[in-house]
Amino acid sequence: MKSELTRHAAVERYFRKIPEFGGRVPRVAVNPAVEPNRVVSIFFDRKMKGQL
Repeated sequence: MKSELTRHAAVERYFRKIPEFGGRVPRVAVNPAVEPNRVVSIFFDRKMKGQL
């Protein structure tokens, strides 16, 4: 999984290609500052398709 720090220090974004969905890439935003880690949002990122 790829992690990227966003402008919000408490939120990390993760990307992974999913072959079963035609190579689409979900973007998962996670807040690791809370225990357990909390998923803030998840959606398929159209701009990332074919880039991973």
